[in-house]
Amino acid sequence: MAPSCASRGLCHDRSRAPEEVTSKIKSELEGTGVNHVIAAITDASLLKAFTGQTVEGVATVDALRESISSPAISLRLIRPIEDPDMIKTHTLELPDVDLVYDVRGPIPTADSRPVLLMVGQPMCADGFETLASHFTDRTVVTYDPRGLGRSGTRRDGRTDQTPADQSADLHALVAALDAGPVDIFASSGGAVSCLALVAAYPDDVATLVAHEPPLNSVLPDSSAATRVRQQVHDAYQSGGSNAGMAQFIASTMWQGEYTDDYFAQPPTDPAMFGMPTSDDGSRDDPLLSQRAWAITDYKPDLDALKAAPTRIVIAVGEETGDTYTGRTARAVAERLSQEAVVFPSHHGGFVGGEHGYAGKPTEFAARLHEVLDGA
Repeated sequence: MAPSCASRGLCHDRSRAPEEVTSKIKSELEGTGVNHVIAAITDASLLKAFTGQTVEGVATVDALRESISSPAISLRLIRPIEDPDMIKTHTLELPDVDLVYDVRGPIPTADSRPVLLMVGQPMCADGFETLASHFTDRTVVTYDPRGLGRSGTRRDGRTDQTPADQSADLHALVAALDAGPVDIFASSGGAVSCLALVAAYPDDVATLVAHEPPLNSVLPDSSAATRVRQQVHDAYQSGGSNAGMAQFIASTMWQGEYTDDYFAQPPTDPAMFGMPTSDDGSRDDPLLSQRAWAITDYKPDLDALKAAPTRIVIAVGEETGDTYTGRTARAVAERLSQEAVVFPSHHGGFVGGEHGYAGKPTEFAARLHEVLDGA
């Protein structure tokens, strides 16, 4: 039977005791077919963490959870910590870069669950705003990778992005948080960096959900995939970001291996995707230039990953199909002797409409909750 969910105000007061909530659930919901309840609460430990004050008469999570004994209804408790005033921005000063990161919620966490770190590449922290808003029951940390966004100033004289550098940065960030091991959701190039993190620093990560890592090395047509990447770069160098992005989009839409039929196509016209055909003059885009080639060239240390205490989940979008990142995700999962776990939507399934090609962030977040909870 598919679960039914209740969306109603059980409590409109500022505070109710656990037994009152229990009574409300049993009197109003049992026997109605509802079998899943999401309860938003503010508990004593959360108030203590944020205000430093002990408030009498506020139910604790444990007391409320223990008081709900109905076998017919499952309960998820949500702490409403998503408040702009509670998002704290910090800078981690490393020898060759200053990493800027954001923390939503208390550290140490109010319920002793691991901090949830969200990692992208070249996506920065702002790409996870919608997804993070669905995790108000967790302390969430996002960051801008070195050389990108607010972490754009580097002191090493380089512009390239490598899994080795980024995994070392993430290791330093986990140490600075003093809250490891952490849970991680990582997507695209960020998933590659986090596979490198687990291989090098396995005790840093409790669970890694690696969403569609783009790795040429795991594909049977890896040489062709490298040739496709070169085509994107050449289009970018000759025509600018619109030409490069059009060629990139075309490569990500192709189903199956890159065959002679793919390479027989003419260069992709940006107008096909509603983009201008003019050259904007840029040649330093982290996606379209050579700066991130070390990401897609990375060869994961499979032995180290299998030996790590980390629970590793390789995720793939249900709409991704047999495109490049769908094939790489399933290939990595197979090499780790597992099957890729299917998530809603596509490669950017967790993003909202503010980032263009919106996914299904609500459904995606629900699936990520399940996976992180071990379902």
